[in-house]
Amino acid sequence: MNELTRSDHQLVLPSLVAGNQDDWSGMSTHKRKKIQNRTNQRSRRELTSHFPLDAWCTNNLPTGLRQRQERWATLLSTSAAADALAGPNLPPLSTLVSAIVNHQVDLKTLIDKLNILQPRSQSNQVIVHIFQTIANQDKIAGIVRPTMLSSLTQFNITRALMLNAEVLGLSAGHLHDDALSPFVVHGPWPLTMNLDAQSLPGGLQPTSFQYNIKHHPWIDLLPIPQLRDNLLQRPLDSYDEDELCRAFTGRGHRRGNGVVVWCEPWDPSGWEITEEFVQSWGWVIAGCSDLFRSTDLWRARRGERPLFRSC
Repeated sequence: MNELTRSDHQLVLPSLVAGNQDDWSGMSTHKRKKIQNRTNQRSRRELTSHFPLDAWCTNNLPTGLRQRQERWATLLSTSAAADALAGPNLPPLSTLVSAIVNHQVDLKTLIDKLNILQPRSQSNQVIVHIFQTIANQDKIAGIVRPTMLSSLTQFNITRALMLNAEVLGLSAGHLHDDALSPFVVHGPWPLTMNLDAQSLPGGLQPTSFQYNIKHHPWIDLLPIPQLRDNLLQRPLDSYDEDELCRAFTGRGHRRGNGVVVWCEPWDPSGWEITEEFVQSWGWVIAGCSDLFRSTDLWRARRGERPLFRSC
C-alpha cells in the first residue's frame, strides 16, 4: 500500500483546498485579482501539460482534421450540443473546452462520457483533467454553483470506481462485457496479472463469495464486502444490473447519484449513500453496518438527521 498515496489518488472534493499562498482572506481586490490570475494560469498549465492545447489549434491541423474540428464546433454551438456528444467519440479537446466554458455543454453531459470499464483511456483522462481544472478554478474564485456541486458528487463516485480498478490492476481488457472477476478461482485470467489479494486495502480484499461465484469485475470495485456479497447472492435475473449502476453513479439521468465518496475510494469510511438509494435499493445494502455508520457520520457533519438507527 505504500504506492497508494493520498496525493496520487485524491478525489476532487478533498483536493480543492487551496494552498496558503492562495489564501484570499484579508486581501485587497487588487491582490485577489493577482492571485486569481496566477491560479487560472497554473490551472491551465496543469491541463495543457497533460494534453497540450496547441496541438489542437486549427492553424496546426491538417486540412481533414481542421474540417473535423470546425464541424464539431458548429455542432456544439447549437441546441443539439448534448446530442453531438452522444456518440462514442469526443470532439477535439480545444473545441470541448471552449464549449464548456461557453456553457454550450454542461458538466453532467461530460461526466456521463466517462467509461468506468476503460479506466486508462485517453478520453477518460481528458475528461478528468478538464473537470478537475474547472472545479479548482471555481473553488479558488469562491464560486458555488448548485449544478457544479451535483456534478462534483457524480464525478467523484465515477472517478472512485475507476481508481479502484487501477488499484486492482484491471485494465479495459479485464473489464469487457463478458469478463470474469480475477478472484474467481477458475476464471480465464492471464498469469501476468499476479494479483496478491492480501496486499489490497481491507475494503477491497475479496470474500469467499467472490472466490466462488462467477461475476463481472465491476462488483469487485465496491469497497464494502457485505454489499458485494449481497449482490453475488442475488440472482442476476432478479434485478437490472444497468439500472443499479445508474443508481450508484447517476449516469444518464438527472436524479443524481445514490453514493457519495468523500475520501480515498478504497476506504469504506468515506462512502455515503443517499436516502433515495436506500428507498429504492434497500436489499443491496442490507447488513452493511459500516456503511450505515459512515453515512450517518457524514450526514451529521452537515447537520442532517441520521438515516439509520445506531449500529
